Amino acid sequence: MFLSVGLNPVIQRTYLLPGLEEDRVNRCRQFRVDASGKGINVTRVLHQLGESVIHLTHAGGRQRDYFLDMARQDGLHVDWIDSHSEIRTCCTLLNQARHTSTEIVEEAEPIAAGTESTLRDRYVELCRQVRVVIISGTAAAGYSSDLLPWMVRAARDSGLMTILDFRGRTLLDSLPFRPDVIKPNRHEFVETFSSKDDRP
Repeated sequence: MFLSVGLNPVIQRTYLLPGLEEDRVNRCRQFRVDASGKGINVTRVLHQLGESVIHLTHAGGRQRDYFLDMARQDGLHVDWIDSHSEIRTCCTLLNQARHTSTEIVEEAEPIAAGTESTLRDRYVELCRQVRVVIISGTAAAGYSSDLLPWMVRAARDSGLMTILDFRGRTLLDSLPFRPDVIKPNRHEFVETFSSKDDRP
């Protein structure tokens, strides 16, 4: 059993465009809407591979039920804490003419007071049910800077395999707890581990 943690949920809208012209009306041939975010994408792939996986996140606002319903339709098991904050919407523009992908990323609203405490308690409960913890992406505004390193320590103290896909100071603060795998991409690796003078 896997536990996939993602603390920045997204409603992702993807538009397929024949071309993209600035300062013009661009008509969309096809589009899709998905429950998304790094953590839920990990959950979806594990589910598609036939693995048992629980996704832990927060949800709130007017789009909460829409987000959870889309996840449910994909067969995903989402364990969520009410954050009383709106789930953000992000857009991907696929330009067929130039074969490019443009991301428009909306910043997340801060979570409500008390969300983190409830989430920590639930995380400890879920760790008793799984053998692998995967933590993906940055945490939304309002979470403390030590939350993800604390999650890594708690998982390792419970003897769980721990896989991390985040970057920066949060990743550096998590390394003393010896996660099994870290997965920054090249840009994130350089950003996290190189001084400004060392960067290409």
